[in-house]
Amino acid sequence: MKSKKGLIIFLIISLIIFIFICYNVFSKKDKYNINFEEINQRQYFLDFDEKYGVINKDGEEIIDTNFDMIQIPNPSKDIFVCMSNYNAETGSYETKIYNKNREELFTNYEKVEAISRQESLDNIPYEKSVLKYKENGKYGLINLSGKKITNPIYDDIQALEYKEGMLTVKQNDKFGIININGDEIIKVKYDGIQADQYSLNENHNKKAGFIVSIKTNDGYKFGYINYKGKTLLETEYNEIARINYINDDESVYLVAFKNGQAGLFKNKSKVLENEYEDIQFDNINNLLILQRNGKQGVSDLDGKKIIQLEYDNIIITGNSINAQKGDEVTVFNSEGEKLKNSNFISVLETDNKNYFITIDKNENYGVIDKDDNVIIDNKYTFIDYLFDNYFVAQNEQKIGIVDDKGKEVIKYDYDVLQKIEGTDLIQGIKNENIDLIDKNMKKILTMKNAQIDIKENYIKIYNSEDRKYLQYDGKEVSNINVIKEAKLFAKKSNNKWGFVDKNGNIKIQYTYDMVTELNEYGYAGIKLNGKWGVINSEGKIIQEPIYDLQELEPQFIGKYYKVDLGYGENFYTKVN
Repeated sequence: MKSKKGLIIFLIISLIIFIFICYNVFSKKDKYNINFEEINQRQYFLDFDEKYGVINKDGEEIIDTNFDMIQIPNPSKDIFVCMSNYNAETGSYETKIYNKNREELFTNYEKVEAISRQESLDNIPYEKSVLKYKENGKYGLINLSGKKITNPIYDDIQALEYKEGMLTVKQNDKFGIININGDEIIKVKYDGIQADQYSLNENHNKKAGFIVSIKTNDGYKFGYINYKGKTLLETEYNEIARINYINDDESVYLVAFKNGQAGLFKNKSKVLENEYEDIQFDNINNLLILQRNGKQGVSDLDGKKIIQLEYDNIIITGNSINAQKGDEVTVFNSEGEKLKNSNFISVLETDNKNYFITIDKNENYGVIDKDDNVIIDNKYTFIDYLFDNYFVAQNEQKIGIVDDKGKEVIKYDYDVLQKIEGTDLIQGIKNENIDLIDKNMKKILTMKNAQIDIKENYIKIYNSEDRKYLQYDGKEVSNINVIKEAKLFAKKSNNKWGFVDKNGNIKIQYTYDMVTELNEYGYAGIKLNGKWGVINSEGKIIQEPIYDLQELEPQFIGKYYKVDLGYGENFYTKVN
């Protein structure tokens, strides 16, 4: 009986161990690919009036403008890091954390700070999910609710640029990496760590790896750790750089220098020995320009030589490789074959596989077809493919449009001609005018000193006196038909602007020289005698027109004007 009971206990324990192993093998989270938050709806904005405060999306004051600096780590959450009383000796501010009710938070710590970064997916200059706190002279992480993520064991915690969600930690002058969940990604043992800046697809910087370094008697030595935490190159190289223009999450191409000589690695495998003075990458054709003993050649990413190292200089332009030896230039295609037409120094692909742009020895542009037949002579200063069978062509100083027979279809009369992305329209700029040209090469609209906004389902072109709404094909439409969410719509009559409802009934009289559309908060800008003010949806003036503004159309958050200070930060300043 005892034996049977013992067997049952053994089986139960074995089952528990088995479940534990399975959980850890199959359910363990991937600490290298954390999910970081993207901010789609901003609730809070900085308010600036010599000092900083905070307003919400409705223009209501949350924190009054009494602070030297305010950090809003996550604009969708009510956490505000408010700084004042700068101490020049310590180089720091007195810092307090408030919520939207002006309640002070996290008072049990010596200091709590947002973690600043230079870039993020949605232009939020902070790590959006965590704060760093100081306790007994050391730093740790807390989340925005105040829950501890790590103990205070670090001398410092900083953002790792180009690797959102990852943080550099410092202990005893050594560096490592943790994620915003507190998981150790790289042990704290390096003298330097930086992300390789790889970011070519929807993964953003998740697949970026790490260049690590240690300090030796011979200077710094570099190694490489991939995004999974696997060491690909040990710290024994004088310099390492990832070729970031190759869209491949799993295959990492690294140029590594040792003793002044460059080699190429694909993950851990050596593709090219360390015997080159330089290795350059051409991202159009995925080719490498190699230099050894002062001579250059070309190889592919597998190390296969397609042009031998016997040329003084090699330049890759488009799909052509210009190889110079003395005074002679030989032109090859991207496969290493000599071009048939010796007059061309370069052949460039277009979005249409039937057409190729050519550049001759006099640096004149023309076009050939896929069979190498010249269809547009090399007589232009510049040519670029437009769409269908049309090309933008520059003749001396002016720009026009030609077809694939070289026939002029739009006169050489413009300073700029370009397709409006996502539409069937071409924008032409000359002097102070903007012309809109449809796909049939017909000019459909001209407006002076205008600006074009591309909306989700329409185009708006406007200046200080007028505005037009167009479909993507150029057909003019009413704002009532394209601005679906609005209750009132701007309308012009007898050179004055007012507002009508969706049935065309006048709701705000034609009084103003210019207006904006009502914003989502029910406010619109009004212009009278050259000055801007604000009205609400009932037509009541809530800010008299007293402001000179540079923008053609001022933007608002509630009663707040949007102001761009020119260095990546947007502020909102309250109207009276």
